[in-house]
Amino acid sequence: MTRSEQSPSVSVLRSFAGQADRIILGFVPVAKLATLILLVTTIFDLVTRRFFVLGSTRLQELEWHMHVVIFTLCLGYSYVKNRHVRIDLFYSGFSPRMKHTIEILGILILALPYLGLLIYFGSQFFWQSYVIDEPSKAALGIPHRWIIKFFLPLGLSLLVLAALSALARSILGLINPQFTEEQKP
Repeated sequence: MTRSEQSPSVSVLRSFAGQADRIILGFVPVAKLATLILLVTTIFDLVTRRFFVLGSTRLQELEWHMHVVIFTLCLGYSYVKNRHVRIDLFYSGFSPRMKHTIEILGILILALPYLGLLIYFGSQFFWQSYVIDEPSKAALGIPHRWIIKFFLPLGLSLLVLAALSALARSILGLINPQFTEEQKP
């Protein structure tokens, strides 16, 4: 082990990145359940509308609510699993050191400030809905619209956590060039 691998800061960064990843991955079962609910709801809604000429506003609203849950909870997951969108045309030709530097700058200059604003306004969006216990605009819609609006700041917070995990890993990559993404816990 090299001296940089033994330093307390390296241990702290590795520990933080691992813990952050575990927290984010802990929400995967919720996203899977939402996907199952979406699938069953969509099939049921389709069959009842097509063959029995029945319709339900609540079913339709539940479908788009599940889309929101899945999308917001998968933001952080896609970043942790490195499945997010990149412009690989240029990035792939860079050295590992340059990739880590770009990742660090991108997170600090672009991602964190932007996500901070989104969380701020998303939290206000949720809180205003919660305070008035906002119902659906449809007469027969789902009540308590604040529940679904809560997933916006939650999902964005998980994305911030994923960005901080990636930041820690990129710093580790600069400290120790042998550190690779495969060493994720």
